Formats: sequence, C-alpha cells, structure tokens
Amino acid sequence: MEEYVLENEYLRVKFIDIGATLIELTKKQNETNYVLHYQDKRNYPDDFYYFGTVGRIAGRVYPPVYKGRPLDTNEGRVQLHGGKAGLHKKHWFVRRIDATSYCLEYVDTESVYEPMYLKIIYSIEKNKLKVRYIGEALSPTVCNLTNHAYFNLNKDKTLGIAKHWLKLPKTSLQLVDNEFIPTGKFDDMKDEQAKFDFSRPKQINEAFEQGTELSKFCANGIDLAYVFDQGEPAEIFLASEDRKNALRITSDQEACVIYTLNKVERMEKINNGIWIYKHAGITFEMQRRPNYLQQVKDPLTKKYRATTVYEVL
Repeated sequence: MEEYVLENEYLRVKFIDIGATLIELTKKQNETNYVLHYQDKRNYPDDFYYFGTVGRIAGRVYPPVYKGRPLDTNEGRVQLHGGKAGLHKKHWFVRRIDATSYCLEYVDTESVYEPMYLKIIYSIEKNKLKVRYIGEALSPTVCNLTNHAYFNLNKDKTLGIAKHWLKLPKTSLQLVDNEFIPTGKFDDMKDEQAKFDFSRPKQINEAFEQGTELSKFCANGIDLAYVFDQGEPAEIFLASEDRKNALRITSDQEACVIYTLNKVERMEKINNGIWIYKHAGITFEMQRRPNYLQQVKDPLTKKYRATTVYEVL
C-alpha cells in the first residue's frame, strides 16, 4: 500500500492506492484535515466503512441481478456499493501526470459486468481538489462511481458533524423502504419529510430523530438520495458549527446520497487514535440516482464520465 501527496500553498491532499482512498484533505491555513481516515492502514483492504471509491455501482441494487446473472449481496437481500469485493478494496495503479495531478487506473475484469477500463484523475488548483472519473468498455455495460470519503470540518475530531451547517440546492428526496430499496417515489419535502429539506442553511441535527417512519429507517440520521432538480446546479455547502471551516462541493451528477454515519457496527480507530462513533462524519456520494440499473430504461453505456470538485474554504 502506497501513499501519494498533492500539495500547494492552500491544500495538502493525500491518498492511497487501495480503493483510490482519500486520507487527507487539509486546509493549510489552519491545518485542519477535512476527511476521516483509519488510524491503522491495515484496515483499508477490508474497509468496513467504505472510506474509498465505491463501485462498479455505487449505492444499493435490488433486485440483485444483471442480465440474468446474480449479483452478490452484502446488505440483506441488497447489493451495496459493488458488493463484497467492490472497488473500494481494489489496488489501483498510480502514475504521476504532473506537479498538480495523479492518474489512478484499474481494469475491472472480475465483476459480473462487462470488462471496463477505469481511470480516476486527482488534481489540485489553488483551494480546489478536482476528481474526474472515466470509464471505457468495448461492450455496453454499467458504471456508477463515487467518492465515499467522510467529512468532518472540526479540527478536533472528537466533535461530530451534528452541528455542522448544510445547504443544498432545490432537490427531491428519493423515498425508500426499510431495506433502503427505492420505492420509485420522490418527495418535495414540503410536509412529512420537511426536516430533511436543506434548501435553506441549517444544522444537520435538525434532521435527526424525527420520529417518522423514514427517520427510523435511517437510524435517526440521514441515509438518503437527494436528486437535483433539472436546471439547478449540483452544489453543496457544508460548514463547521463556528463557520471557520467550510467546503463547497460541485458535480455534474444527478444525485447525491447523504449519509451521516448512523450505524457503528465495528469499532475502529480513526484520526488521532479516537474510536469511530455515530455521526463522526458525513458523506456526499455524488452519483446517478440509486438503483438506476433497475429503474432506467437503458442503463448501458460504453463510456462513463463524472466530475466532482471539492473547494476548501
């Protein structure tokens, strides 16, 4: 396992070749690392909490089948984030492009999908980290990759993200059942689901412990896909409670799954040797809407492209 660094006067970015995983996104002005990482790097080949790049299909797939062939399941009846041997556990070949960018490559020939050459480009410019995903296949296939890094903008990581401020553009909420299988319905968050609405800035914990059925499905946190309205910019703004650290995320993807680390099922040490805990971080999984494989008329393509930019403020 190798570690790689991109650095300028604004940022220090570190990643490893296992899972193309970001382990550091540091604001150099005050030396705050915005992402969580395992204290022991030996945890990455298993990566129980999905700190790395997930795929071939990010999110949940149900029914777990592709062209009549079964997909392995790793969350009840559902396949989650590529299954038991998803891309977050794979070794990516890394080569330096120039002083500001790296290219990571992996040829996926092991999944049930058609073989696909995958490439991720990490590049920095001033206070921005740009992540580009590229997929090429000889035969039509499926691909939906995303970065599953957990963000916590506090310098002291014993403080969780519950009081972070979150702002989203106009979105619709993808409704799910108790197995997180999308129902095919979407909600405008005007009535029962109003507390999940972040179209105006508010602290994340305002969406916790609502007492509703959907909130209980989400273990009293957030574990839902927000689908961006057509014509609306896919832009997310996150800030620490004191607003001294902030992050702006922009993407060309149609949806973002937001997960607030609601379930801690295995004790692992993270930043500075602290034990992982509920709501220690928040992920923003920029991607195609979950379960698109089973809900889109024609999900196949020979070319996959996606871009997400993280602006450290």
